[in-house]
Amino acid sequence: MTSFQTEFISGKKIAIFNQQYGNEEIARVIALGKMQKDDEDPFALVNLKLLIDRYNEWKREFPQIQVHKH
Repeated sequence: MTSFQTEFISGKKIAIFNQQYGNEEIARVIALGKMQKDDEDPFALVNLKLLIDRYNEWKREFPQIQVHKH
């Protein structure tokens, strides 16, 4: 069974998994839980490791481009 804990970040419910799982497995677990609660609200998955890796790759390959901050 997939185990995880939930936290709220900026008012959004975030699931933090204790082990590495594939996106399909995570989506299946979340969808099953939502079905059992009759919850039809959409959800999104974000692989933060992949996101951070891509950001670091961008910074390495394009160091002259700076992020615009408001």
